[in-house]
Amino acid sequence: MKLEYTPGQGFNMGSSPAHSRKFSAFFRKWWLSLVIAGFAFLTLYVVFGKEGGIVKLLDMKDENELLHCELVQLQDNKEELEDQIQRLNDKDTTLIEEEARRQGMVKKGEIVYNIRYQDIPDSIKQPDMQSSSRENQ
Repeated sequence: MKLEYTPGQGFNMGSSPAHSRKFSAFFRKWWLSLVIAGFAFLTLYVVFGKEGGIVKLLDMKDENELLHCELVQLQDNKEELEDQIQRLNDKDTTLIEEEARRQGMVKKGEIVYNIRYQDIPDSIKQPDMQSSSRENQ
């Protein structure tokens, strides 16, 4: 038997036309199954593929947004620091005084008050519930 292909009629085994139609229908089903399986494989590869596919792309987009926000914050911080450097170079007395006070320095003649906080004992914080209930009776 010889396999022949005729455009418009499909494959022909060289025998009867009925056999040719059966073979052609089988071939179309097989071919359609192959195309669907290939499409499914391609879809899975695109979504989960070797490099992570779409899932990894979405994760990378989220990470990119976070990094962009961090970059904006760092740029703002840099601008503030550059402004502070410029003010120090210009000998801005208020900035120098603020920095000196942060480090614990005081002006000549100023009085420093150190306030120390102590824990208040529990007996003072909460009145005795039994004595207050006795007073109410």
